[in-house]
Amino acid sequence: MSKNTLFLFYLMCIWVLSSCQTSSNGQQKSKDNTIAVSSFQYDLNTSQKIYTLPAVLDEISGITFHPQHTEVIYAIQDELGKLYSYSLLQEKVIDEFTFGKSGDYEDVATDGKYFYVLKSNGDIFYFPFDHKNDKSNVQVIKNLLPKGEYESLAINPSNNTLHVLCKECKVDKSNGTLTGYIFQLGENGSFNTTYKTFSLDINSLKSWKSDIGKSIKPSAITYNAKTQEWFIISSIDKFLLVTDSDFNPKNLVSFQRRQFEQPEGLAINTKGELFISSEIGDSNSAALYQFKSEI
Repeated sequence: MSKNTLFLFYLMCIWVLSSCQTSSNGQQKSKDNTIAVSSFQYDLNTSQKIYTLPAVLDEISGITFHPQHTEVIYAIQDELGKLYSYSLLQEKVIDEFTFGKSGDYEDVATDGKYFYVLKSNGDIFYFPFDHKNDKSNVQVIKNLLPKGEYESLAINPSNNTLHVLCKECKVDKSNGTLTGYIFQLGENGSFNTTYKTFSLDINSLKSWKSDIGKSIKPSAITYNAKTQEWFIISSIDKFLLVTDSDFNPKNLVSFQRRQFEQPEGLAINTKGELFISSEIGDSNSAALYQFKSEI
């Protein structure tokens, strides 16, 4: 066999081996998992606008939009049982509603009919969107979830379900997973307390972040109705994870503390604009970052 023939054979072997690493439909394979890769439609290094938030929102821990409106963002903070209405046009708080006692409140979501607020122990408060500042309308469901710490709650409007993610739960410590719970919402704001569970294998994220640990601690979750994707942010792990509607990972984007001091809130409006809220931390004020979709 000539030297040229041997060289061509060597090149063909390299090409075949490299082809086995990536499938022809653009999917990456990580051990036993097949991960569909998607492009990330936001540039976290370039915000469209940054809102400096007032002192009452220094500890902002959750944000949400009405599913049909984009002018007002609704926020909670993790020390007081209050819901704040923040006007993006006026750049100020225009209303507040006391729904509960002081406590560790972590996330908020709305379907346009009711608000749902998650406490760190897993208790869920709910009350009408048009609450008329009437605290008697507030309902609380306690001892709903297994003992643990929770910070992430969101609604999937396509099937009217409420989703809650573990931040620190016993079930995840030994399994290398991120566990979540799904509740079916009812017409009157209540929901079936019988839940479904799902889990995400953390090893499947190593395609994007090879040094990821055995657990991740999500700070907030939101649903992108335009792309039918979940967005999950972790302040501690410093990344934004994108999954499909069934929580199969599609992308992971890391960020640095200089970009977001302490990101604890996440929301996407009907225009597809991404909003990330950050607690004051060691900075001068809490902030709300707005990002325009690039697709």
